[in-house]
Amino acid sequence: MSSSDHEHLRPHVLPLRRFRELARGKGGAEAIKVMLAGERSRRLLMVWLLLDQLKSHPDALGPLPHYDRAWAALVKANEQDSATVEKVLLSPQVGIWLSRMLRLLRGRAVSAGPLWVELGHLHAIAFAVAVRTKTALETSIPARAGHVMIPTLGMACLPATEAWSVVEAGYSELTGAWLRLGEPEVVIPAATEEDGNGWWGLREVVVGHDAARLDIWLDDLDPYRDLADPVPAVRLSDSDFQRWRRQIGDAWQIVSRVFPETAEAMGAGMQSLAPLPEGDRAETRSSSTGDGFGSALISPPADPVALAVALIHEFQHIKLGGLLHMVSLLEPEMNSELSYAPWRNDPRPISGLLQGVFAFFGIAQFWQNYRHGLTGADRAVAEFEFAYARRQTRLGMNALRRTSQLTDLGRSFVAELSREVRSQHAEPVTSAAARTAWAAATDHQVVWKLRHFRPDPDGVGRLARMFLAGRPPRGTRQVESILTPQPGEWNFARVALHRDGLYRPELVRGGPEESSRWSARHGASQADLALVQGRIARAAAGYRAMIAADPDDISAWSGLAVANGATAGSTAWKALTRRPDLVRAVYVAAHAVRGSVSPLAVAVWLDADRGRAHRS
Repeated sequence: MSSSDHEHLRPHVLPLRRFRELARGKGGAEAIKVMLAGERSRRLLMVWLLLDQLKSHPDALGPLPHYDRAWAALVKANEQDSATVEKVLLSPQVGIWLSRMLRLLRGRAVSAGPLWVELGHLHAIAFAVAVRTKTALETSIPARAGHVMIPTLGMACLPATEAWSVVEAGYSELTGAWLRLGEPEVVIPAATEEDGNGWWGLREVVVGHDAARLDIWLDDLDPYRDLADPVPAVRLSDSDFQRWRRQIGDAWQIVSRVFPETAEAMGAGMQSLAPLPEGDRAETRSSSTGDGFGSALISPPADPVALAVALIHEFQHIKLGGLLHMVSLLEPEMNSELSYAPWRNDPRPISGLLQGVFAFFGIAQFWQNYRHGLTGADRAVAEFEFAYARRQTRLGMNALRRTSQLTDLGRSFVAELSREVRSQHAEPVTSAAARTAWAAATDHQVVWKLRHFRPDPDGVGRLARMFLAGRPPRGTRQVESILTPQPGEWNFARVALHRDGLYRPELVRGGPEESSRWSARHGASQADLALVQGRIARAAAGYRAMIAADPDDISAWSGLAVANGATAGSTAWKALTRRPDLVRAVYVAAHAVRGSVSPLAVAVWLDADRGRAHRS
């Protein structure tokens, strides 16, 4: 690393073979190595951009040393051990910090506290490099409430009376590494992962062996581990750390067995896992960002399989994020189009849809392989999860193929991925898994349409008058629905019932009291319970009664659509799934005039116009 080190800023070329492998969800450690080379160039470029920006903000570091001092320390350490310097710069949290600082200096983000505290993290990075390369350095580093994060090493905890302060730091072969705030001093242990007086080491988890080896930080300290604004450390207890280590080890055994090539790639590219707190819901939550290549946030998993799925999920995002740093798959300045994503409650931009399709394709791959060799309830669960994930992927893929926002490379990527998705759908699954997956995916899509689409009021009024007059429907296709995104989440109770029932089938077959308690725990209705138990007629009657009582009950409309899709001879489900917003709007308008109107009659009536149009 020097002022003449421009060769490291050249874009790394991704071989076409690697591109096609990645598009198909393949590509092992060699593809990750190409990505890491690209990330190294990107990080160096971001450092130089940051230093260039700081020239226009000479006082931005406040009481801390000039930024040139940190840069000089990095250059000096690089002369001694460039591989170690690279390891620090490629830390996911350093990448997140760099991206955030560039946004801050360009006015695209708001600082969490004094600007010098966030920008001064540059000196902490230089200090981390000096300690790791055993290069002498004395500097000053910002502290938050006495806490100082040294990237890739750990955190010093010094007594402080102020929210923000300046800590002296130094390293030499004679004294070792130390940090001082006034008189109190913290000495960093030689084995930095170990805790000491005032020191929390950044702990590592190493599982597996040979090609299938995972060596990651279990990061509960770094303020930039949360992908956005800096957050305080939340130190795991020793028992919680050991629990996470066991869970990671068990999950890694599954990944290595089911996906050996992916395990090899993950071992090369995954660097840290930041534990999220437990949420209100049972599902394992996870997230990642392209700025933090190699890092994921994951909440405590229910079991090793859930953690294995979360790792696969986030590693798909990580790979695509790395790919997007090297090639353009989407046209610039064209990311305004919003679309349906089967795994989200909100309309998503095409960039988010692309990420989701790639991630859920990986999830489907996992369940496709994992189900083999299972029996009983375990096999039933895996069959459903495979069928459901591949259906979600296909629904998202349909939207991707229609968009005009893909570049030529983007279209090539989607075409390669689409072929793999089609091959997944050629895989046989049990009829029960296929039916339940259709119900869960349709349920979500219908609720999404009801929440976010608003049909033209004039067209709705015209159709309602035609329906009440007993006339055949005309012009239903001309009634446009406008996408009007609505904020908030919804309780997706029925898919939770489906999953819970698969894991614990005795609950589905239990007595009325036990089943009612089970459904109530998910916030589900009696009609929902009847639907999951296969009592379709009772479920449909329950949903009709709920709609009569409250025509705006979105969950009841969606349940009615799914129930009628499982009813032999019914055609109402066609309009209820394709244009549920229009069915509901016409029903509400007709109901306001006549009072006694059947929602199924409205759906069948509207579908008749579609049938006539197809015949003509």
